[in-house]
Amino acid sequence: MNYALVLHKGSYVKRARLIARSDIPKLIRSIIGWPDQYMPYAYKKFGPKGSWNPFY
Repeated sequence: MNYALVLHKGSYVKRARLIARSDIPKLIRSIIGWPDQYMPYAYKKFGPKGSWNPFY
């Protein structure tokens, strides 16, 4: 499985490249999770769904 390594500022993407899971340090892999891992939406944890746009 490949992951995208992206350098961005806001919505502007400066650089992007694909990397393999084996190229990611082991400490970071545990943060990313497994490819078959799904995190369902939890209202108590994430709060109400809304717009990410602060000007909306």
